[in-house]
Amino acid sequence: MNNQKLAGITGGIVATTLIALVATSGGDLPRPMIEYVPTNWSLLSLTPYEEGLYIGEHDDQAGVIEYVNQDTYDIIQIFYEQAPKWDFTPSALERDASDIFQRDLGYTADETGIIAVAGTTAGYAKGYIPDLEIYDLEIVLVLDRLYLDVYAGYTTPGVEDEIKDMIDSISL
Repeated sequence: MNNQKLAGITGGIVATTLIALVATSGGDLPRPMIEYVPTNWSLLSLTPYEEGLYIGEHDDQAGVIEYVNQDTYDIIQIFYEQAPKWDFTPSALERDASDIFQRDLGYTADETGIIAVAGTTAGYAKGYIPDLEIYDLEIVLVLDRLYLDVYAGYTTPGVEDEIKDMIDSISL
């Protein structure tokens, strides 16, 4: 085999390998979208997964999408990252939601459980801080190959249904 053929074959292998690495890298994760956005809510910020500015629960980076209610300043944050290879049981999702709630908010949730969200099973934890009059809701779910950690902070209990409807409309 002459050197020109060998160089061509080697170049083809290297190019194919690079294409495969780019295609399987974390940068090609789908971005979750909220399909139902009420008129008083708007997109506040969008930090793509590729920027790696946030550390995920199971991945070394996470993307974040934030929505805010323009009237009440309630917020929804969707942290998304590549899901680990293993399947999550409903009880593991509930445990994750409870653990994240405790760690990030600094108090034990008043209620934890399992709910159906966005066409799949999710774990949730929620609580209320009377001194601040803030309700906190943490929902953890896996959609396709994305692990989603959804946080909602709100001041009016009646907004919870609207927030749950928004979270339920998450799609890829």
